[in-house]
Amino acid sequence: MFAAIPLHDAALAAGNGHENGGELVVAHLAFRRDWLQRVGVSPAQAVLARVEGDSMAPTIHPKDLVLIDRARRDVPTHKRSPKDTRPSPIFALLDDGKARVKRIERPEPGLVILQSDNPAYGPEFKTGADIDRLNIIGKVVWWGHTVRE
Repeated sequence: MFAAIPLHDAALAAGNGHENGGELVVAHLAFRRDWLQRVGVSPAQAVLARVEGDSMAPTIHPKDLVLIDRARRDVPTHKRSPKDTRPSPIFALLDDGKARVKRIERPEPGLVILQSDNPAYGPEFKTGADIDRLNIIGKVVWWGHTVRE
């Protein structure tokens, strides 16, 4: 009925990136197996991590947990229509070895755009060797806020 998803002692920076020492599992959180199946996530490919920084706010806040589907690592090349106002998908990634969480678009071969939700942070354009330094961990399929007063 429930799947225990590992929470790693790793931080995904919503900003410039976070260096993590390893992939130590510090806890497990239970997710309903039927819900995971509905959203297309295999429990064996799911991991949790914490987000630091505010560049993905108001969608993802500092200290939020994100559920990452490691099976979904492909960012297809897709030229968006100007009428397409849907937000780009959110991915966990390593950018030159630093863990980050960003919306990613790939409008053409040889160009990757990393986007923040916080308007204080502009888009980052990756080309050439910069693209080679990107390693997609997986697609973020869920995030949880904790109320802090």
